[in-house]
Amino acid sequence: MKSLFTTPLIFCLTVLFASSVLMAQENPLDKVFAYRESMRDGNSVKVQVLVNLKGLSKGKTVKLKEKIPTGFKAKITEAYGSTAEVSDVNVSFTWKVLPQSDLFIVKYELISPEAVNENVSISGNMSYMSDFGIKYVSVTQTEFMNNKDLTYAIRNIPPYKQAAVSVEDNEVTTTQQTVYTQPVQQVADNQPKPKPRTDVTETKTEPQPVKTQVEEKPKPVVTETKTEPQPVKTQVEEKPQPVVTETKTEPQPVKTQVEEKPKPVVNETKTEPQPVSGGTIAGSTGVFYSVQVGASGDKLPGNYYDKYGFDRPVEENLENGMYKYLLGRFSSLKDANAYLAKVKAKGIACFVVAYQDGKRVTVKEALDITKK
Repeated sequence: MKSLFTTPLIFCLTVLFASSVLMAQENPLDKVFAYRESMRDGNSVKVQVLVNLKGLSKGKTVKLKEKIPTGFKAKITEAYGSTAEVSDVNVSFTWKVLPQSDLFIVKYELISPEAVNENVSISGNMSYMSDFGIKYVSVTQTEFMNNKDLTYAIRNIPPYKQAAVSVEDNEVTTTQQTVYTQPVQQVADNQPKPKPRTDVTETKTEPQPVKTQVEEKPKPVVTETKTEPQPVKTQVEEKPQPVVTETKTEPQPVKTQVEEKPKPVVNETKTEPQPVSGGTIAGSTGVFYSVQVGASGDKLPGNYYDKYGFDRPVEENLENGMYKYLLGRFSSLKDANAYLAKVKAKGIACFVVAYQDGKRVTVKEALDITKK
């Protein structure tokens, strides 16, 4: 009976001992690691890397390198005492003397010219010198801020402070934040001793390559070619076809009356200046300016512009096979421009033209003539 109770008791004690040993071994802060957590924010990705250097001597050199994804620029936001560098392809943090805290966080930001809508793949590693040579530790992508085993330790990470390094730790001498990376060479007493080479931390934290991305904005396309009298071409289609329909609806005995109806319309158009094929306006001398409201390959009806209610008659002039329709004759360009604004207020595309002795000239030529 005694053996029956003793065996289960020994078995339970063994399981409890093994579990306690296993739990002690699974403490994440007892090993060297680098965890990455990233978060999208508009056109950027904010990245923070949690580094644990438990067990490494403070005189060791540690380098953390992350590869920048294609299409992104990078800038450092938290270096935590490292010498931080940004190139076109990599972001790197280098500690030649480790921080006093074994656990700390470095941060950087990836910036894209467009909004980031998908997760971004980032790769990186951390390297340091061990007793067996250079050792590499891959940076693991994980949401470490949600890890309850790490949350308390992360909240208690102190501000950066450089660790005090003894001579035994790789013979590195420190003074405040300046790290001497090379030992002083011995020289003769009669020669001046060379100054030790120093690498000052946090001198390369400015992400200058990022400043070039803002200049790639597309140039706006400006379309201001609205001065061409293109709307007049659509008006050519409104030929006086209704006159033909009127003759067909009239009874045949009244054909003599229908033939006489177009005559008043012809007389009205003939009261305006006669079109001249050579491009000159009869009965005009000297320089004058006018507002051109239309141009057409076919002659427009005499009452075509009546719907606009102009306070000046519309003149028709045939120039190089095109019918030009003009408003007013002004002795100065200032008066012509003032009237041009009134015509444009009616929704018509128009512009100022100039004539000398009835012949079409440019506005500049007309101004030169009046100055003489």
